Amino acid sequence: MRECSHPGDKAVCAGEGSSHTAFSTPWDNLIPCVSEPSVRFYLDAIRIYLALCAGTLTFEEAVREAELLKSNPEFSRFPTDPTLHPVSESIRDRILENLRVLRKYDLFTTESVRSAYSFGFMTDGAPVDRLTLAVLKALVRAPLIHAGVIRRTVGACAKAVSRRMDILRERNTLRFTALVDTSSFDVQSVLLFFSVRDEEQWMRFEQALSYYPFTKGILKTSLSPLGYVSFLIPGPVVNVSELMRSVDSLAPDVFDNYTLHLQRGLGASWNLELFEDGKWALPCDVTALMDATPPGAAEVTAVHRLSCTGPLRGLDVIDFAVASQLRVNSRMQAVEIHRLLRLRGLEVSERRAARSVNKLYRKRVVTPVVSFGGLGLSTNFCFEIICDPDWRGHIIERLPLLPSTVHFESHKGLVVWIQVPGEQQVEYYRMFRSLEAEPGVHSVQPIMTVRLKGSKSMLDIVRYWNSERRKWVVPRVALDLTRFMPD
Repeated sequence: MRECSHPGDKAVCAGEGSSHTAFSTPWDNLIPCVSEPSVRFYLDAIRIYLALCAGTLTFEEAVREAELLKSNPEFSRFPTDPTLHPVSESIRDRILENLRVLRKYDLFTTESVRSAYSFGFMTDGAPVDRLTLAVLKALVRAPLIHAGVIRRTVGACAKAVSRRMDILRERNTLRFTALVDTSSFDVQSVLLFFSVRDEEQWMRFEQALSYYPFTKGILKTSLSPLGYVSFLIPGPVVNVSELMRSVDSLAPDVFDNYTLHLQRGLGASWNLELFEDGKWALPCDVTALMDATPPGAAEVTAVHRLSCTGPLRGLDVIDFAVASQLRVNSRMQAVEIHRLLRLRGLEVSERRAARSVNKLYRKRVVTPVVSFGGLGLSTNFCFEIICDPDWRGHIIERLPLLPSTVHFESHKGLVVWIQVPGEQQVEYYRMFRSLEAEPGVHSVQPIMTVRLKGSKSMLDIVRYWNSERRKWVVPRVALDLTRFMPD
């Protein structure tokens, strides 16, 4: 047990999931000992990141420490992995300043420490010069593009391009991620969109979700009764019916209304053509973007989409594990995939990993994309749109005209996450809400100021793979969400 850093700290640092015994950082005097698991979760995440910055943890050690975070129920509410963020002095300094403020006012509550952690990684919107923007556009269009091709595309020397990529990683938290069609592995991606009836019952339901083995992420803000939960259910679609039965039995006490979306497609788009001289232009007529008439030949930067094909022959649990790593970093090399999977208890040779990467891209099971911030897209919305198939396709075709979107296509419609400039939020909000007037659109439900955030690793369900039968085997009782409701 680590001794408390401050005489005034009364709580102890013991408890499952605490990483205090494993390492130290030069700034441990800013981090109190706490017994509340949810507070300890964020403080441990902060310490892992600070230790990476200080060099008191190697990357391999930090990965092991980050795995311990998963034993904390808070991980389901706010899935986070501090090893995924770039080691950055500016991020480190923001986190330290946030900790000093918390220490000064003794504000070590779950909400305050979560904010200290998450706000530390928010980009500050530093100016982007034309060459940096050109490099970013090249990466958005083709996330796996080679640096030499970028040099030829933007007409700059190797040193200049390398410097711009460093700037994008440091200031704009540039990351290379991927869309993954989990249905190819006979794994169902499901989204439960809901409106809460009773906050007290919701808290009990949320606790159950935290322990449910197939919960990927939970999102509900205090600003709205609306929220969503994402699940990853291994095995055939019939297993989703077991989940639905559980939700149906619990829902009357928890939800006013709810919809279960089974994924049929997914996509992401960026329209950096709207960004010029540090400002975002509005499309000519925002209100007409979703009109039934075909859009004009507007230029967009990048559109990445995947259709969910269902189970594909020739894929196994090793391919699934490799896909989980590409989802974290789509530019990851086979040697690194081998190393990281070994740290998580899976032996996959470099050669096998390389073959799997090629197979996943060739079969279009995985599509690389990028994520970044700091360009002034300060407002975030999530919209659930229940609509007919024609309107679903119609809306998907127009999403690339917006600054930044991610969408989840289901048999009932769409769930769309968008990022827009704060000064344009009213126009985009009205545009989506106006869809309800269309005969093929049945409802539009918005959650404001919601950014699509991370989730649990795909690897968490690997234990349900049966090697002898070469398929997922999940006991029906494991799918029953009611078993996890607190007494």
